[in-house]
Amino acid sequence: MFWHLTLREIDLIIRGVVKRIEQQRQHAEWCAYLGAFLNLKTWSGDPFPSFDDVKTTGPKQPARRQTWQEQKALVQVMHAAFGGDVIDHG
Repeated sequence: MFWHLTLREIDLIIRGVVKRIEQQRQHAEWCAYLGAFLNLKTWSGDPFPSFDDVKTTGPKQPARRQTWQEQKALVQVMHAAFGGDVIDHG
């Protein structure tokens, strides 16, 4: 249960889970690449791209901060998706 945790502790837990998932994805990509590499090199002498050329994970660009108008629009869409009535007050 998260009721007794502070926001800082919850943030650390979520960051740790995200890091673990990223590492698992990188490992899965490496295993897939290595399997394809060994299979291709065994049966043909064709050149094979390096792992850095085919990997999907890498340095991320920081996300742009949303404006308050974008945040308001997103909340309205979510509210409507869950069955609420969207009332525009101007």
